[in-house]
This record gives sequence, C-alpha cells and structure tokens, in this order.
Amino acid sequence: MRDVRIRLFFKPLFLEAFSFVKKWHIVYEKTIKKGRDDMILNITDENWAEVIEDTLTVETFTALKKYIHALESSQRDFPDSVTKLVVNEAKCNMKSHEIKQLLDKQPLRRLETISISKPDKYFCTVDGLLYSGDKEHLLFCPRGRKGVLVIPDETKNISDIACLACSFSVLVLPDAVESIGAFACYRNTNLERVEGGKGIRKIYNCAFLNCQRLKHFELGNAIEEVGDSAFMNTTLPEIDLPDSIWRVGRNASYIYMPKNVMENMYWSGIAKIGLRGGNLCICHCCNIWKLEIEGLPVIIMPKMLTEISSAARAICRLAESNDNRTPPAMYSYSEDAIARSAAIEQRKMYPDTKTKAYITRNATLFLSDALLNESDWNQVIIGFIKDGVFTDTALRKILKKLDEEKYNDVTVLRSYILDEIDKKSSTFKL
Repeated sequence: MRDVRIRLFFKPLFLEAFSFVKKWHIVYEKTIKKGRDDMILNITDENWAEVIEDTLTVETFTALKKYIHALESSQRDFPDSVTKLVVNEAKCNMKSHEIKQLLDKQPLRRLETISISKPDKYFCTVDGLLYSGDKEHLLFCPRGRKGVLVIPDETKNISDIACLACSFSVLVLPDAVESIGAFACYRNTNLERVEGGKGIRKIYNCAFLNCQRLKHFELGNAIEEVGDSAFMNTTLPEIDLPDSIWRVGRNASYIYMPKNVMENMYWSGIAKIGLRGGNLCICHCCNIWKLEIEGLPVIIMPKMLTEISSAARAICRLAESNDNRTPPAMYSYSEDAIARSAAIEQRKMYPDTKTKAYITRNATLFLSDALLNESDWNQVIIGFIKDGVFTDTALRKILKKLDEEKYNDVTVLRSYILDEIDKKSSTFKL
C-alpha cells in the first residue's frame, strides 16, 4: 500500500510579532501504512521523535519531554504497542531527577527497556536500565519491566524511586550494592523476592513500602541502617538484623535482633520502632509486632506506644536481666484496641496473672473491638476462646453482653461460650 503523508506546518509569520509564541518549528507528520498509525514529531533538526512499531526513538531527553508535552496538549493517546525507548544523544540540559520524573509519566509506564545510543559522563544505559555515566548508580528501571530483574555487578546504589511501581517479580542484587534509596521499590505489587545484596549497608525510608507480595529478603552482615517504613505492608515473616545494625526506623514488622545490638543502640530508638505512623492502620490491620532479642523471650509490642520512655526502660531491664523470665507486658504502655490486641497475644504466649486480670476486666471491650473491625466477628471471638485467653468470669461477661444487646446470629458463639464455661466449672449440669 502506498504511504500517505500529511504535513501540518504551524508557524504563521504574523504570529512572530507576539512574545508568547515559541520560536521553534513543529511539524506533525502522520503516516498511514498497512493500517498502522505512526506519528513523527519534528521540533527542530536536533530535537525529533518518532514511533515505529514497538519503539519510540528520540534525539535527546529534551526532545522526549517536548514529545510527551505535545501528546498531552493535543490529548493524543500514546500507542499501546510501544515498549522500547531509544535516546540517540545522552547529552542534554536536564538533571537526573527531571529525567526520572519524565520517564515516570503515564504515557511511558509500559516501557520495558531504555537505550542510549551515545552515552556521556552523566547518563548511560545497561541492560535496558538508565544509569549514571559511571554505571555505579541505577537511576531508573522502566515501569513495564517484568519477570526477573538482574542488576549488573558494578552497581553500587539503587537510587530513590528507581524501581517504584515496577512490574518485575524477582530482584537480584549484586553484593556490590551498598544502599537502596528512599521509595526505591515502593508499591511494586508484583515483587515477591529480593536475592543477593549481601553488601547492603543502608536501606532508606519506605524502600519496599507496600510491596505486599514480598516474602523473601535476607539481609547480609553489612547492614547498618534500616529506615522508617522500609518494609511496611509486606509479607516478610521476619527481618533478621546482624551485629552491624545501629539504627532501625519506625513501623517494622517482625525483628530479630542480637542482644549486643540491642545494648549498643539508643534505648529510646528501640521503643520508637513500634510507633504507629500515618495511615498504617489502613495499610496493615494488625495491631502488634514482635521484637526478638538474642537469648531473650519474644516481646509482644503494640504498634502504638503512648509511654515511649517507660516502654524502652522496660525492654532494657529485660535485656540486662540475663534470664528467660516473662517479658514485660508492653500493652500497658499503649491504649484502646491496640493495647487489647497486644494483651491477647501476650496471654497466648505468656499466661501471666496480670494479663489474665486485664483481659477479664476488659472482656466486653474485646467483643466490641471484634464487632467494629471484623466482618466475621463471631469467628474472632471463637478463636480467642479456642486459644484459652478468656477466664470463666470473662466468658460470663461476654455472654451477658450478647444477651443484653440481642445480637443476631450468635447461636454458635453462645454454644462455644457455654461449653467452655461448663469445662471450667466445677458444677456438673444434668
């Protein structure tokens, strides 16, 4: 089929008299060939962009910026077929953060590879990823990159937002990587595993925040610092911290910490790990986390502390005691439903008299918590009964509350309560 080219020139001479008219020549060239709709945008002889099949080619990043702006201004759709970006000249007047923001724009989020034909001392590409000119800093991974992402051996740093909201499921890091920047892998909902990276020293704030499928990441012995919310709202079962660690940020999940690390860190810093921040209650419904110090029993921590200094001193007293006694009841340094959640877990692991009395005293509030926060609240209370956390007195309080409020569909729950009371009662009913 014969190509049909339509050129639209926009540079009327009379408009040059007005200061607001840009003095560059725009040519839209639309090519129709075999049913394909390709668009070429010529800005100047040095700055041009064209789409051919699955590849967008631009002269410079500046040309790419103008191309995206032209698309947005004309409300044109970017072709869904495009997965590759080729930049002929790395040299431009844009900073790295500007280029990263540009590449993160909606029309380019399907890209899987980026290639620079003529790199310079500031920018180059390796295996489809954007790097600093010295190849030590990963600046940007195309958001459409899928499968296993293997980071090249010479990489030392994964920069801020470099892999934000990407599509790969496995991240393989060389041991040369020393740091992972803030929000580096934020909201990568497909990420399940991080492998390698034994040389990592710092993981900055929110690096893996909201990677909800992440379930494997073994930190090496070089790690020194883990930032705030670095692993919040992931499915990591635990985070093992070696002797080298000196700072752990807030909003951790399950932490294993060598005792000498605990002793060397600021005592208030340990307690502040448990501070609830921002919208954590929305991101993660669990109200507790577990702190394990080498050689000591697991400490049940509420995710919000109202008495940080007192909580920290209690932890330090346990660390200094050098025995395996029952750890402090940390729920007493919190309040409301968060404290009660921690009390339930404390009672399951350490059936001490103080916690038993606390749960009995607040028995009906546990029922209210379940009604407020759980769709299948009956099963939540039944689960607590099966775990043996309620005394006979507590069960009677709950049963009385159910009868007074006349809740619907509580037949099974009432049966469990009555059966449990019968087991604990010394009086046999005929």
